Amino acid sequence: MTINNNDLISALNEQIELGLNSAEELNIKINHIKLHGALYNDLVSDFNKSNLVLDLLKSYQYPFAIYAHPNSQLINLAKPFFEVVPEAFIDRNYNSDGTLARRTEKNALIENSMLAWKHLERMVEENRIMIDIDQFIPLVAKTYCIHGDNDFAIEILKEIQNQIAKK
Repeated sequence: MTINNNDLISALNEQIELGLNSAEELNIKINHIKLHGALYNDLVSDFNKSNLVLDLLKSYQYPFAIYAHPNSQLINLAKPFFEVVPEAFIDRNYNSDGTLARRTEKNALIENSMLAWKHLERMVEENRIMIDIDQFIPLVAKTYCIHGDNDFAIEILKEIQNQIAKK
């Protein structure tokens, strides 16, 4: 989706306000902010857009962490102002530059539960990801995401639970 900066900030502001207001009504503390989809991917390399989003987040003066791609412009710019938590994806493959493979690409989504487990295990224990057979790049994360819209998410999570129980 193409969106101009003013509309982007307006939409993000509205969503954050709704989230914070709902949390306050329910007496829940917001732990973190995580941007999604194409915007998440844009903030990996887009310095100007990352600065724009960061300025909005700073305006809240709320003690939430920011979850983002480990090598993103957003995470690098946010470090002086927020707790930043580098994130990796259990059910997604990566490109050689460390960015997420586009969902339109074949094999962008990991659907096999054992492959997803091996992907996670490598990220946690070796701080790296496989980008091709026997080709790895470093990736250091502190939180790991699986997409709820992955048809195999439950199977993958069960496999992870089984594998952790074995350790």
